[in-house]
Amino acid sequence: MSIKAVNYFGKDFKSVADLAVYLDIPQKLLAERIRNNCPQDRWGEKPKNNSLTYQNNIYPSVKVLAKHLGISASILRERIRLGWPQEKWGIKLNDNSVNYKGKKFSSRPALAEHLGISASTLKQRINLGWPEERWGEKLRDNSVIYKGKKFKSINDVLIYLKIEDKYEIVRWHRRQGHTLEEAIEKSFGNIKYKGEFFKNLEELAKFLGVKRDTLKQRIKLGWPEERWGEKLRDNTIPYQGKVFNSMSHLAKHLGLQQQTLWARIEAGLPEEEWANDLHDYSIKYMGEEFPSINQLANHLGIGSSTLLNRIKRGWPQEKWGDVGGTFVSTGYTWEEAPKHLKEAAEKLALGLNISAIEAYQLLLEKIEF
Repeated sequence: MSIKAVNYFGKDFKSVADLAVYLDIPQKLLAERIRNNCPQDRWGEKPKNNSLTYQNNIYPSVKVLAKHLGISASILRERIRLGWPQEKWGIKLNDNSVNYKGKKFSSRPALAEHLGISASTLKQRINLGWPEERWGEKLRDNSVIYKGKKFKSINDVLIYLKIEDKYEIVRWHRRQGHTLEEAIEKSFGNIKYKGEFFKNLEELAKFLGVKRDTLKQRIKLGWPEERWGEKLRDNTIPYQGKVFNSMSHLAKHLGLQQQTLWARIEAGLPEEEWANDLHDYSIKYMGEEFPSINQLANHLGIGSSTLLNRIKRGWPQEKWGDVGGTFVSTGYTWEEAPKHLKEAAEKLALGLNISAIEAYQLLLEKIEF
């Protein structure tokens, strides 16, 4: 490439070629520096001398010498950098080639690929001293068909069936000439319970009426055979024709504390008395028995608290129903009282902060019949 009228530090040159001669560098190198916008003060830099001497011969570059030695340029540069003596620069790396049936392969992986097997398999066969003619033997196909489905191996079938612990037993039955399905069936017949054989845990568990995992755990823990079928604890409890999940559920249904219910059952109380209120709140008045103070107070037409206080103070029975010094007994219950009087009594009770019955009694005192 030529460029006319090249100016170099204020001095004009007719062409790049003229300036290259002036600078004593190759014209191509100068043209490249100008094209790459290299600063003028570097146009005249002398090119590096990459030549090197090897065994009294001069080579223009490491690359050329490496090719001559039959090694890579990077390996040669590394050896020179590490200070290797010249006589070792050309040492060949380990030869990994391998001969097979008169043909040389660059490495075992290359031969393994040619044979269609894995490099690790080939390496193992060579190390084990296999004869050369057997190096390329194909691996045995261990795939099997079980009930119409293909598996890579018998072990995969057993994993699928969740009986991998039966592998050795299945293999033994196979060696006896049985098909895979027959071998698996026969392997299932190893569970013996009280002199009877069962095909598998599921069948025995179903026979015993327990879960498979429960049975498996009991056998694993070394439970005696007679305990394999023990039923799990049943906490249900019947009461008046209905079954409750537990005593606590029944106690809640009856409105009792669980320990109270348990104590009554333990004491042998009949079922119909389990829910009985054991406290007797009955009270006698003038020869008549009332179930509770509340009901007697209601009968007398006074408040239950008033009646209770009078009893505690030792009032005679004939005065329990007194109001304001006068004995008043309505002779009927609060529910039977006239509606308009009850409504008036409730309003009066709110104002006086007394019970509705006491207010009703006061109203009766003021009414003239």
